[in-house]
Amino acid sequence: MTYLISFFIGATAWTLCEYILHRFIGHSKSRLGSFTQEHRDHHREGDYFMPILKKIRISIQVIGSLALITSLLINLGSGLAFTAGFASLFLAYEVLHKRAHTHAPLNAYGHWLRQHHFSHHFVAPRKNFGVTTPLWDLVFGTYESFESVRLPAKKAMVWLIDHNTKEILPQFSEHYQYRRPIRVPQS
Repeated sequence: MTYLISFFIGATAWTLCEYILHRFIGHSKSRLGSFTQEHRDHHREGDYFMPILKKIRISIQVIGSLALITSLLINLGSGLAFTAGFASLFLAYEVLHKRAHTHAPLNAYGHWLRQHHFSHHFVAPRKNFGVTTPLWDLVFGTYESFESVRLPAKKAMVWLIDHNTKEILPQFSEHYQYRRPIRVPQS
């Protein structure tokens, strides 16, 4: 039971880490290292993600250090369970985040995740920093619900558009629209 609790606490710790990294490092006004630049590149080009080998190298260092530190602070079994929970949610985040950009939602959670995440990308970059959960956005007052996400046509996710007409697919048109310039009639 202790290991299960440690695993759950580790998983929850990842969601807090996800929020903190995204809000305070990814959206930092100063250049705090490669993560900040990688995140800026991701916002500029929605289909850009940090190269996988770089991500694996950093992950091994962080997760290895976390396993060592938590094992020394708590005990070996609980420290490894905590680290396993942390690493499991980190991996889930990586898969879910990438799929949000590349694949249509399969269920209500997938729909929510995409609408929540893309409202952050295209509508309110100072809101909705959590990707996998709104928990920390609710705790820190950065959660905002959007009925609809308005996005630039050039940044529309491939799963969202009809490739013949270039319009948003009907099944998504209630929750996603293109930003279009308002044309004022000439007098």
